[in-house]
Amino acid sequence: MARLIAILDALVGTDSWLRNELSTVPAGVEKTDVRWHVVMNYVCAAGFVAHLNFIALFVLSGVYDLAFLNIVSSSIFALCYFLNRRAWVGSVIALAAAEVALHALIATVVIGWDTCFHLYCILIAPCCAYLPRRMFQYALL
Repeated sequence: MARLIAILDALVGTDSWLRNELSTVPAGVEKTDVRWHVVMNYVCAAGFVAHLNFIALFVLSGVYDLAFLNIVSSSIFALCYFLNRRAWVGSVIALAAAEVALHALIATVVIGWDTCFHLYCILIAPCCAYLPRRMFQYALL
């Protein structure tokens, strides 16, 4: 257990490269958007890792269509991260929300309602609730 804690601390501890990379804000981000920029860095990283895990899960389950979908989804979250590093926060939020909704829809249709993939749409609600109004309008364009 101590070894696991040491590994996690090295990855996301206060002095880790990953934490510093995800918390760094590029010059083009407005002061009012700094919080969202950092949050979306973490969301993009978590989405990328989650979809990599889904690839393995679906390959082992024999659902190759969804494994391919998750390759595309991982690429979308990688793209979102790089767009976010260029201060396109509103577009990143819209693209990530669209990916989550579309992925939930396709996974529910392919493998069924009982797998609860439709519940991933709940992740979009906090973004809509806490998004600054002007950024929400921009994201909808």
